[in-house]
Amino acid sequence: SAMALGQEELRLGAEKLFELYSTWSTEEGYDLPFLAANVTILSSKELGIPKDFRIIDSAGLRIGVTAVIGKSK
Repeated sequence: SAMALGQEELRLGAEKLFELYSTWSTEEGYDLPFLAANVTILSSKELGIPKDFRIIDSAGLRIGVTAVIGKSK
């Protein structure tokens, strides 16, 4: 699984998104990364949030998942 960042999440602001991810990612069994290939939080991809993509193995297949934020209509 993964969660694509969208307009609503970005309205929370970089600090809040990082705080949420930092809190959730330390919980046991947490495995739901934020995805957005064209977004950088706190000016650094080195933080690992959001990830550009995720590879999911399912039924013998490797499936690439990504998200891209664009302008809303």
